Amino acid sequence: MSAKARAPGAYMWRGDRQPFYQRWWLKFNLDSGECLSFQVGINNPWDEAGEFDATGSFVFFDRYSPDPAKNLMSMPMWGIEAFSARSERFEVEVDGSQFQERRFRGEFHDAEHDKQIRFDFQIEPRHSFLLADLKLDGIAQSQKANTLWQAPFSDCRVTGSVHIDEETLTFHEAPGYLDVFWGRSIPDRWFWANCNKFDQSPDTWFVLGGGELEILGHKLPRWVSEAFPVVAALHLDGETHLFNSVLNRARFHFDKGEIRFEIRRLFRGIRLVYTSKVERQEVRPMDWHSPDDTILESGMALTAPATLEIYRGGLFSAWKLERTLTTPNAAG
Repeated sequence: MSAKARAPGAYMWRGDRQPFYQRWWLKFNLDSGECLSFQVGINNPWDEAGEFDATGSFVFFDRYSPDPAKNLMSMPMWGIEAFSARSERFEVEVDGSQFQERRFRGEFHDAEHDKQIRFDFQIEPRHSFLLADLKLDGIAQSQKANTLWQAPFSDCRVTGSVHIDEETLTFHEAPGYLDVFWGRSIPDRWFWANCNKFDQSPDTWFVLGGGELEILGHKLPRWVSEAFPVVAALHLDGETHLFNSVLNRARFHFDKGEIRFEIRRLFRGIRLVYTSKVERQEVRPMDWHSPDDTILESGMALTAPATLEIYRGGLFSAWKLERTLTTPNAAG
């Protein structure tokens, strides 16, 4: 499971016959105010006998619209034989649909909603946020963490179309984001946020992730877990600022659709305060099926209002608010 030895979006499974999952998730915002996302994944690629109920492959399509009547969550599933992927680059196929670094194309039927979904679009990568950027790829090599996450495309642009029955959605250079996460089980607690469509600065992007770690099969005490595994990145004015709660002071609050996150780098003189709140009815239910058949009840908002405050200061001077960025199109 080394993030360093393989390409950032590659297939990380090394052939071990134990619970394993990997998911690739792309989301992008349309000018109409809608947000579309595609997720493709595999659970237990070795489990030909079906030892675990969660074993199999899937494509998860999510459409979030200002018009609730257009909202759609589709997740057709197949066996592991329908899945293939490459370990040297991002190239995944599920039941004939292809998901590659620069193009997604395919078709599937959503039997639950009786919808036929076709998609074909190009992806232009712009920036990435990787474990290696934070010198955390050693965690991946040690295989001590139960789950790993990084964003090969922390910022990208998406051009093409999605067809839902007879309706066609077209888009040109829609701001997008793609991450990949993999490991042996889903964390009991996890939070995440992303935005690359700030009103005041369209070339700025921000990403935040954190959750409960498991070391050598044992969960960390809550007070350690809340202090340690948080990472973030801000790309602003052509420069990327990286944050890791091991080396930088971090505080966060995450509860019932509300996020408040603060992290600072004293020696670089920058402090971030990120806040977002989503009403309960706007949170999309997301029950994550871990490969060992446990289920994490969770939720996600594909479009959410958010504010990012950027302060400058440091060791010997007070923090001064330099810039405030806002957006109605954050996700988390």
